Amino acid sequence: MATYDFTDTSNSYGIPLVEETQWKNAGVLQRSIIDFSKQNLTGGSDDAKLMDIPAGTIVLWVYVRTITADSGVTDINIGDDTVSNSFIDAADVATAGNSVGSASVVAKYFSTADHITIEAVTGNPDTLKLEVVACVVPAIDKE
Repeated sequence: MATYDFTDTSNSYGIPLVEETQWKNAGVLQRSIIDFSKQNLTGGSDDAKLMDIPAGTIVLWVYVRTITADSGVTDINIGDDTVSNSFIDAADVATAGNSVGSASVVAKYFSTADHITIEAVTGNPDTLKLEVVACVVPAIDKE
């Protein structure tokens, strides 16, 4: 199983954040366009780091939109370094325009730095193009 780091822009498949919008120190929207023609994945065995998640933050939700479908790929998981489908489980990305979110998933707190990750469940994406958006807010600890 290979793990790729799409957050590392020093390699040929690195994908910088398209946009990071901060709301008055209350939270951040991280948005990336993931283009698998730059680096494909082997379904069922490879995963990739998409976004850095700082320590002491909460990911409220993750959203995925299919920009370009790939006939060989039907489902993806979106998770973190520990659980590959903690945000989105077996999302259908076979049709351009499909949108899926983590509405059924409770927000997740990260005490240590982590990553939003993607895993191809079925097929080997080589033309798939996705928009991935994550809402991240700092945890406020009161003693």
